[in-house]
Amino acid sequence: MIDYKTLSTTRHRAYDGDYWCKIRILYEGAKTLKDALATSSKVRTEIFPQHLGEEPDVYAERIKRSCYVNYLSQLVDYIISVLFSDPVKVTAGGDGEDLKPGSVAPFYEDFYRNTAQPGSRPVTFNEALRRVALDALLFKRAWLLVEFPKKPTDADGNPIAPASRYDEEQLEAGGQYKRAYCCSVDPECVYDWERAEDGELAWALIHDKDYPRPTVDAKRTTCVETFTVYDRSTWTRYVWEYDEEKSVPKDTDKPTRVESGPHNFGRVPLLDFTIPDGLWAGGKMENIAVELFNKLSALSWGQYRSLFQVIAVTLQDADPKNGFSPIAEDQNRAINQTLGPGRVWVGAERDQIRYIGPDSAPFAEARAYLAELRDEMHRVLHQMAQSVDNSGAALKRSGESKKMDRAAGAIVSRELGRLFREITVAIYQTIAAGRNERDKVWSVSGLESYDEQSPMDVITEAVQLENVNIPSPTWQTIHRHNLAIKLTPGLTDEQRDKVYEEIQNTLASTAAAKSPDEQRGIVQATAAAHQAGIISRQTATQHLANMFGVKDVGVEHAKIDAEADAAMNREGASLMGGKSGDAGDMDDGAEGTEAVDAVYQQLADDFEPKAIEWVHEVDWEGPTDVPLEEIDFSGQDAWAASKHEAKVNKFAKKISDGFKKPAILVKGPDGGKYRVADGHHRALAYKQLNKPVRAYIATVDKDGFAAAMEMHSSQKVQS
Repeated sequence: MIDYKTLSTTRHRAYDGDYWCKIRILYEGAKTLKDALATSSKVRTEIFPQHLGEEPDVYAERIKRSCYVNYLSQLVDYIISVLFSDPVKVTAGGDGEDLKPGSVAPFYEDFYRNTAQPGSRPVTFNEALRRVALDALLFKRAWLLVEFPKKPTDADGNPIAPASRYDEEQLEAGGQYKRAYCCSVDPECVYDWERAEDGELAWALIHDKDYPRPTVDAKRTTCVETFTVYDRSTWTRYVWEYDEEKSVPKDTDKPTRVESGPHNFGRVPLLDFTIPDGLWAGGKMENIAVELFNKLSALSWGQYRSLFQVIAVTLQDADPKNGFSPIAEDQNRAINQTLGPGRVWVGAERDQIRYIGPDSAPFAEARAYLAELRDEMHRVLHQMAQSVDNSGAALKRSGESKKMDRAAGAIVSRELGRLFREITVAIYQTIAAGRNERDKVWSVSGLESYDEQSPMDVITEAVQLENVNIPSPTWQTIHRHNLAIKLTPGLTDEQRDKVYEEIQNTLASTAAAKSPDEQRGIVQATAAAHQAGIISRQTATQHLANMFGVKDVGVEHAKIDAEADAAMNREGASLMGGKSGDAGDMDDGAEGTEAVDAVYQQLADDFEPKAIEWVHEVDWEGPTDVPLEEIDFSGQDAWAASKHEAKVNKFAKKISDGFKKPAILVKGPDGGKYRVADGHHRALAYKQLNKPVRAYIATVDKDGFAAAMEMHSSQKVQS
């Protein structure tokens, strides 16, 4: 049987409990800091050391009058608030297909709404993730324990019937609990851990202490000390119970009791998350916070003492050469008289009384140094931003101090958002594994709205842009839509789409009401924008159709193409270098740079930039109609889209009504059929209609093919 020393004394080499405790005290400040300074300890010596030769009573008085301004919590809390202003959202699927919120099974929706243990105060998933983010920023490392409620078993570990109606209601038909829960574990409590060859945890050890008081007449001196070991298939808890006033466990003592049992996660359910050194706010600010605390306290202490100035009295010498004076003969006259309002002090002719105080120069120097420390504390945010790739240019673009702060905050939050979306996937994968649902693929969005502009900046910019005459319906629609999103954070995808549609319709009705000359000017401007490569031919067609007031776009699509094409060619032929012809020219696709840009822009809103870099290395064609027999549908049963019949049907109806958003198809270097890189729902809808798939197409090399197939793993916004 394992003994107390084996579990209580060994720590992992990366364990730094004293340092983490120090950072925690500095972050919490206030009473936590006062309590830490109240008793002699290592952490007190490091945070607020006694001066060399300082008397104990003076040191104690300095501690009482110490002054701490918590800049550490201000910075960390600011980063957290910016990051979680766009809450994380989780959907489940396969093959990276886009899914709307609400596609997650009720079990996971319940977990999203409440991650707390049964009987505890409800804690949403975003609240739990916020705590993980806070621990990571403060301590560089954060731990999260994922568990299911313990099932009732007999002495042999076999399942037994629920003891109550409540216990029965907590179980699903298959014996699984209806709830999962997770909780943060303080880094100081995770004593040791070991990794296997695959990089995953092989086991981890958590330490905890509790002081229960079973009855009112009992003392709170009984300690229940536990060491819980988790491995990939089991958990074991070693418990020591003792009265701290009587004795503490000896190194060779065996545990009071041992509990153990299996789990189904297939991995250690204690998840660890580590952020890069460049984003470790606690490590960057700890030393500055301690220095600022000591200097500010020293300045406060010195000023406090100097406010009570000392009276200095110079007495006339009682030498007879100065003349006989009975007052001068009294050598105690400086202390045997009381000074104060309404009192008279009697002195000799040459006696002098004055107030003396310390030199003020050191105070001025101390205040200047404190200002430098405060500035250095605020520069930490910029240091963190500089640690993220490609951040320098963004910071240089923001000349004013407040704008630089917002830019730095956006850069840091953007990188942290990427990290914590990955963490969210790991959490949900662990829970799914515990339910034997390892085939689920999780998509996470959110944690990515970091506006570098204040609302007033946005409004000012909007007012200024309204005075710029850009007669482009496309630009006007995009500009107004972006403005609405900036001023109204937190909109759902459906609300954003609705806003865009309403803006587009409003601009269309406004354009239709213009005079013929005004309409002709818009047509010419649209033609010029197309020729310059600003908008595609298809977009130009759609907006000209809106200008002519055709409202049922689906039914009248052929009519739209013909009328818009005629208008485009009639009014813009000289600009486009084209000639009037059949309506199909307006959607005859593109090649070269225009097609590359169109594909990239279509994917840019949904994928991380690194995931679509391969697009620029490929020669694209289209959009064009690709026959169904040239597309590889052999793996369609594994597509998440195959499970979303309603959504595929919706796309089929939209396509029948004229919807033409192209899919993205690629063919490998060995030839064969095209594979769907993006737009699985649309591809199935075309197949349902027995129509060729409208798509951008390209033949790619081996690396490009791999990048195209892996692209969906970096999808950021679901729509």
